Amino acid sequence: MFSASAQDVTVPVDYTFDSTTNFTQYHDTVIACFDYLMNTSCNVDLVKRKAVTDFLSKWIEATPTVDVSINKDVITYYDFSPELVIIFMGAWVVNSFKSANYSELEGSMAGTHAVLDYFIKNKSHLKQDDHIDKLIDKRNKGKLERFVRCSVKQ
Repeated sequence: MFSASAQDVTVPVDYTFDSTTNFTQYHDTVIACFDYLMNTSCNVDLVKRKAVTDFLSKWIEATPTVDVSINKDVITYYDFSPELVIIFMGAWVVNSFKSANYSELEGSMAGTHAVLDYFIKNKSHLKQDDHIDKLIDKRNKGKLERFVRCSVKQ
């Protein structure tokens, strides 16, 4: 279920993000960090996982090139699971690299699908979450996009 090659990510050590940073130079690293989180069990190499998560969080927070919208109607688990929030934001960012006119709906859908996939892969290591279970049920019934579409700004 998990990819062995995902563990090969190299996280920058000495980095700072400020107004002079060329954020696009980190796109490959952002993608590799997100892939690592998605493809490595959440209970493996917790020190590396923290470094990956910290880098990804700091890049997302600092970059002026991608604006991630946190809509608590979509991210119903926001207050309960910060680990899932970084998965949501990472998917939003990585998918936004592919499109110049990326919408809140596209970002919310990419993030939500990634969270559900991550949760299913790691279910045995994560706390049961009724919010996520409801979203999985909506996806299984083909109602997830409608739910997300009604929750985001159009």
